[in-house]
Amino acid sequence: MKRSSCYLKKEQKNIGQCLRKSVLCVHQQKQWAFIKIFEKAYLSYVAGCEEMIQSIDLESGVDEDLFNTSEAKQDQATDQLTAAIQKMTNLLLKK
Repeated sequence: MKRSSCYLKKEQKNIGQCLRKSVLCVHQQKQWAFIKIFEKAYLSYVAGCEEMIQSIDLESGVDEDLFNTSEAKQDQATDQLTAAIQKMTNLLLKK
């Protein structure tokens, strides 16, 4: 009888460890996903900055359409960056 209870305790411990590893793995996957979202938004922001720079020409002035489009792109990217940071922070605080 002692063998079976020891075996059961060992299996419960193994199951608990597996569950903890699974939860940790899920957190890591979520963090990785948020990092990828953050990276994509950051690259979009940088592209918007580059477009804004391209919209300005010393000789011909400012291409307002390109400038406004790039500004909107930066705004959207900033919103995505903020959302990704908030989600990462919330995930980290839950641990």
